[in-house]
Amino acid sequence: MSADALSTTAKKNIEAIAQVERELLGRRSRVEKIGDVIARFFGSLWFIGAHVLFSVCTARTAKTFCSNHLSRACAERARQSALDVDKTKSWRQARWAQRRNARAQLCREQGQ
Repeated sequence: MSADALSTTAKKNIEAIAQVERELLGRRSRVEKIGDVIARFFGSLWFIGAHVLFSVCTARTAKTFCSNHLSRACAERARQSALDVDKTKSWRQARWAQRRNARAQLCREQGQ
C-alpha cells in the first residue's frame, strides 16, 4: 500500500470513529448532559481560581472569628469555674470545678 492509500484509509477510520462518538453524544440522557455541564464547570480554571480566592478570604475571616470566640469561651469558663468553686457541694462537683479551673488557667496562660 502506498502512503496516500494508508492516509486515506486512516482518515476514513477517524471519520467513522468521530461519527460514532457524535451519535453516542446525541443519545445521552438529560442526567448525563447535566453531569457533563457540572463537571465542565467544576473542572474549569475559573472555578479553581474562584475557589482559591474564596478559601483565602474565608480563612482570614475564620481565623478572626475563632480567636474572638476562643477568647470569649475562655473568659466564660473562668467566670463559670469561679462561680462553681463557691457552690460545690459534693466531691464530684468539686472535681469538675477543678477541671474547669485548670482549662481556664491554660487558656489564660496561652493568652487567649
